[in-house]
Amino acid sequence: MFKPGWIGDEEASLVLSCAEAKCTFSFQLLGKGEEPLALDHVHLECMARDKIVHDFAVPRNTSNRTITYEVESDLPQISGDPEVTVDPNAEESYRLAITPQVGGTYSGTVTFRDAVTGHYFW
Repeated sequence: MFKPGWIGDEEASLVLSCAEAKCTFSFQLLGKGEEPLALDHVHLECMARDKIVHDFAVPRNTSNRTITYEVESDLPQISGDPEVTVDPNAEESYRLAITPQVGGTYSGTVTFRDAVTGHYFW
């Protein structure tokens, strides 16, 4: 299974040997890590000027360090903490308040960016 560390090109070698046949097969492996897909698509319904609060699940931190995610969004009329911290082997939730001033349909993203590595999910 190809599991790149992050966005970019990856290169590796694979060598298979058969002692009985006394032969070796060498392969050069090339892969391309692409931008991560959205973890979820959330549809919320609310009235104009009414506040609605939604808790986003922040995925489990599988690293051995505490990660602080900077929260970014292109949605209008939202409020929430500018960052969320997740301890090693733990999960967190992120609370976002949305207060649309006029009716209509809004679409946008909420992105969580690791302050140290720049890796993100949305």
